[in-house]
Amino acid sequence: MENYNRGESDIFRMEIDEYSKVTFLEMVRWTKFLSIIGFIFLGLMVFGCFSMAFAVAAFPSMAGMSGLSNSMAGLGAVGMVLMALVFAGMTYYPIYGLLRYSSCMKKAMNTNNKDLFHKAIKYLKNVFKYYGICMIIVLGFYGVAIFAGLIGALIK
Repeated sequence: MENYNRGESDIFRMEIDEYSKVTFLEMVRWTKFLSIIGFIFLGLMVFGCFSMAFAVAAFPSMAGMSGLSNSMAGLGAVGMVLMALVFAGMTYYPIYGLLRYSSCMKKAMNTNNKDLFHKAIKYLKNVFKYYGICMIIVLGFYGVAIFAGLIGALIK
């Protein structure tokens, strides 16, 4: 009780026991696996999109199959590449954050380095914060779409 009187908390003196250490190291393995797979799929997505864009630009007759005119084929290819690059840019940071978390946490657990532990936790916090902000943006778009749909239905 005397710690509360001084405004301090026991949580800041908390030590990581062996069970927690094993759990963190297991998390490290999974986050490293997920980040490596994420980077592989990110690279494949960008490569595939560039390949499709070059194919559409090189063979404008392919654009006719999808209902586009031949003059729109180049614009579709550029749009496809830009969209892939925007999506790749948006997904890069969380994957990178997971990789940095796993490397910092592994070093922290193996060397009992408190600063590396804090750095790892910060990376993980930033990944969740990023996903939270993205979710708020998506929910905002849904809200605007629902509102626009209701207004459109009332006007008719």
